[in-house]
Amino acid sequence: MEFLNIIFKGIPKEFVITLFTLPSRESKFVTFDDLANIRPWILKKVADNENVYFGVNPLHNRPSSGRGRAEDIGAMVSFSIDIDFKGEGHKTNKNYPPDWEVAKKVLINANCPLPSLVVFTVNGTHLYWLFESPSIVSNSSTSENESELFHKAIRNVLAQGGYEIDVTGDLARVLRVPGT
Repeated sequence: MEFLNIIFKGIPKEFVITLFTLPSRESKFVTFDDLANIRPWILKKVADNENVYFGVNPLHNRPSSGRGRAEDIGAMVSFSIDIDFKGEGHKTNKNYPPDWEVAKKVLINANCPLPSLVVFTVNGTHLYWLFESPSIVSNSSTSENESELFHKAIRNVLAQGGYEIDVTGDLARVLRVPGT
């Protein structure tokens, strides 16, 4: 799972990464060191027709219930955004960008930094602006505000280009593991 190794590089060893499946709604928590051994579990879930997601930010420790909330976040590793593309895969009247090239052009024209990683999904893309090193979260409200402000800035830039994206800037966001 090279992708997850890239995303979570440098997180403290005691922090945990959330893995979540649908439709079973199973949560699994692993440390960075456990990522090397998680591939068989993910492949089994995919073979069982499960969709596998990961929490975009690691948690201080395993939550007592659920898959983790903003106050459980131990570090921010990136700003991440989920952009849906216009098309048959989405039943909405929103004016999503038609594809990544159009969205990228809007960002470039507004002098926005381009993401470090672009992951294409069936009906859109996940964008990651990776930090050089994890930013330890001491106040989840402040970190949540930073994440939401970044997301709002990108939403506003795309809106100026005539496009909409969904609100997906929360700290405890889960996104699909690439290839699942």
